Amino acid sequence: MKLSVISSVILLSSTSTVLAAPGTPPGKPFQGVVETLTEEIDEVKAQVSGLAVDVQALLNGQTAISNELDDIADEVSELGNTLDVEVIAHTDTCESAPVQCNSDAADAHTFDAASSSNHNPFPIRILVSKNGEPVSGLSSSQFTYNNSFVPAGGTSAIKCDVDCGADWFQGGSNGVYSMFIDRLNNDNDNWKAGNYAGMIQITDSVGASGTALVSFSLE
Repeated sequence: MKLSVISSVILLSSTSTVLAAPGTPPGKPFQGVVETLTEEIDEVKAQVSGLAVDVQALLNGQTAISNELDDIADEVSELGNTLDVEVIAHTDTCESAPVQCNSDAADAHTFDAASSSNHNPFPIRILVSKNGEPVSGLSSSQFTYNNSFVPAGGTSAIKCDVDCGADWFQGGSNGVYSMFIDRLNNDNDNWKAGNYAGMIQITDSVGASGTALVSFSLE
């Protein structure tokens, strides 16, 4: 009986030694395997951490691209809501005797170029375009005119929508318009010689708007 117990103990000890990982002290089976797995897990964690950094960089780049696209969309929208306006003033038009210069005898307008010796009206010619295409079909109510600067002692110019007859505003083809302007309170004093500057603003039926400088000089 005693020999049988001793043999069993020796057998168990031998089995445990065989199952232990190579290089592992007796009594610590699989320790080497655990350490190897731990190192591999740490390596995977490091790779995942690096991948997270790369993903965040991609997300940041995506956000930057999205912001740029939003800016481009805003710029395109702004372009779609902008009218291009060009203006030329013809202060000598009354010399060609148009009906607008003598539509009302009480105005005392003459067929002479506008100058400090009269208060004759004259037209400004306006080209309106949008995205390179002419804008036609606008009405006079869509044109706003303001005179900001006048010679010393002078008064502003305004739309000649009362004293220049029904044809004071005309819409030609290809986005070209003609609008007569006149001296404020034109039944009294004449124009003052010097430089005038104002602004015309135009808004179409969908809300697109554009402005231009209106500058002219009178002798």
